[in-house]
Amino acid sequence: MKKFQYQIVRYLHDQITGEFVNVGIIVFHPESKFLEAKYIKRHHRISQFFKNVNGDFLVSTLRNFNQELMIENRRLGELFSNHATLDSITSSILPKDDSALVCTPVFQGLDIDLSKATEDLFNRLVNE
Repeated sequence: MKKFQYQIVRYLHDQITGEFVNVGIIVFHPESKFLEAKYIKRHHRISQFFKNVNGDFLVSTLRNFNQELMIENRRLGELFSNHATLDSITSSILPKDDSALVCTPVFQGLDIDLSKATEDLFNRLVNE
């Protein structure tokens, strides 16, 4: 069993009310240099909750965030020596501010297959 870290990526529609929709999941296991993310590909689900959201822009922003995350993943030696936690990785790409796209605090999980864990978490917590 491998103990991994994960974060949920959320679209925070309104800072005041705190209304949000889960739009992605990121799984990190530093010992095996595993970093994988899965995001929604269409904005239909978000548009069901929030009628005035710019869904195309949000999906495009998620794609850009994923590209930055994968660029970090390609620099494995540098990445794993400079970042001890998933939060430090995601914070370097998506700073904690008042933007609509946020990452939750880091959670822990246990699984044998980390890719399967990513898929299972996505289906359970995001599920397009």
